[in-house]
Amino acid sequence: MARSVGDLGVLPVRRRPSKRGVALLAAVDLAVLASGAGYLIGQSGGADKEAAILAGRHSGQLAGKKSGLEQGYAAGLESGRQLGVRRSYRRAYHAAVREARKP
Repeated sequence: MARSVGDLGVLPVRRRPSKRGVALLAAVDLAVLASGAGYLIGQSGGADKEAAILAGRHSGQLAGKKSGLEQGYAAGLESGRQLGVRRSYRRAYHAAVREARKP
């Protein structure tokens, strides 16, 4: 039995996790948690069930929107850095758009 990957003559290859996938999972998790929390608060307090669900859903949407904006900002800056544009978010964003539109 091999004790390490090198014993088998296989080079380990790691894929970098997708930032977009991570942001999407975080947004969905936050939305589900917020919706569930709003529902439970409504149940325990005897308040209107629909109002609790709507409040939870709204807070989940806000959390998801904020997470998406932050991930987009970070992705734009990272793409700009890779292309040598380091001055501002706007330039980094435009550089990312140009890069994405390349055939």
